[in-house]
Amino acid sequence: MCSYSIYIHKYFGKIVNDMLHGHGEFHWDETGLVYIGDFKENKITGRGKIIWPNKSEYIGDVVDGIRHGFGTYTDSNGLQYNGQWKNGKKQGKGRLNYTTDGSIHYDGEWDSGLRHGYGVYHYSNRATYEGQWKDGKRHGEGTMHWSDRDEIYTGSWVDGKQNGLGCHAWHILRVRTSQYSLPNVYDGQWANGKRNGLGTFHYPNGSKYVGYWKDDLKHGKGTLILKDGRIFERTFYEDRLIDENSDSLPSSIDQLTLERLDTRIPLVTECLSDPTEKNSVLKDTSDSNLLENYLKPHISPSDYTHSELQNMQNVITAYLTPLRSIYRFYGKLGMKQLPDNTIILRYVQFCQFLKDCKLHQHTSLAALDRIIAVSYGSEDGDDSCVQNPEKLISFGTFVNILVILACNLYTQEESYVHEKITKSKPSDALLCLLTQAIISNACKLSGVIYQDNEKSKEIHVFLQPLYQAYKFLVRIKRKFQKSIHPPPYTMTVRNFLLFSRISIY
Repeated sequence: MCSYSIYIHKYFGKIVNDMLHGHGEFHWDETGLVYIGDFKENKITGRGKIIWPNKSEYIGDVVDGIRHGFGTYTDSNGLQYNGQWKNGKKQGKGRLNYTTDGSIHYDGEWDSGLRHGYGVYHYSNRATYEGQWKDGKRHGEGTMHWSDRDEIYTGSWVDGKQNGLGCHAWHILRVRTSQYSLPNVYDGQWANGKRNGLGTFHYPNGSKYVGYWKDDLKHGKGTLILKDGRIFERTFYEDRLIDENSDSLPSSIDQLTLERLDTRIPLVTECLSDPTEKNSVLKDTSDSNLLENYLKPHISPSDYTHSELQNMQNVITAYLTPLRSIYRFYGKLGMKQLPDNTIILRYVQFCQFLKDCKLHQHTSLAALDRIIAVSYGSEDGDDSCVQNPEKLISFGTFVNILVILACNLYTQEESYVHEKITKSKPSDALLCLLTQAIISNACKLSGVIYQDNEKSKEIHVFLQPLYQAYKFLVRIKRKFQKSIHPPPYTMTVRNFLLFSRISIY
């Protein structure tokens, strides 16, 4: 026995010569679709309105029942495209709103339903891209501007990423009263969204570095040209200085200019609520981006996965605002004046941060220094001694060190789940570090170094000579005693008391 489905279509409107002709209204029972508008010789052609069962609607030109010409499509969530159509797809010029208020939108050229040609995309985080598109992706020449960060990239793009020649300019953290307006500028070659090849980095103080880059890191030979005209040749391997020439730089300049640059392109997330298709998402390359090659030694192979790294990045992004405030607070401690009015954390200030957050209570600052040295070593090439107290730590380095400490200090906590012992995931450890140790304790000064601002300024004056004396004593100790600890080596209280007696006499 056969069964049949009978659908009854309804038409209300003009009929000329037994044909639907003129203005009318047609209902399709099997789909629930409704068309109200012009008919021409039994064809849906002219101008009309199409209503879908989910309340989405189109108002505009129609040819043979297909959106063709100029029209406006509004989906059930209120998102809207207003522009040209061809054979049912966005074609020509038009604007697509990704939010009901239009704050996130693309206005430009389309081809076969994809962004193609010239257009402007306004993103959710006050970023704007203006330039060429191809097959829905940024492709060709274009400019991305982050108005909330005062950052801009202009140059070539391929498949949505910076590729070819481009210029990236941004400002680092400065005091509010600063009149110093020069930005950091990288001008050179890019590949797959990262600095790759030959490029020039212009520092705010007028100095510049010209050399080779790989995966956003200085890699290969380069030339540092100071603002007074002096020139120094250097060689880097993955952002680390691997040669020491006799033409040593002044210590005040060496640390700033040779410090690893964690100033990648900020995070831009495209809206995924396109009513007609999904969009690609830009890779996170912010100045707080986690550097995998620095983190790998501290994460177990089973946890070293893309998803876990992304989870850690998400945790950092969620706490980015308080972390920046903490960085600013400690970066200004004990400083008579900030070089170029720039807030850059020093290692001695970072140690104060570690003490305030009580991270040394279950271990020691020396042990924490050894953990950090695995990835960051010593700036002067001598990994046998602790870090130089005047070493500069960029915000990106600060964030990556926090992840390193979390992986070493907090993944060891064990919990019983279904009668099995499991260790904390790195992302859970990072969240625990931030919420339980850092956010609740940071900026509450402990100890005596920074309690008196005037005294702390005097202490900073003698940091370098004291550090050199410390290194000398450590080298003497190593000649006569074997340390049970791996480098960097430290002094004991006994050594310090002996040093004090020698100094007195």
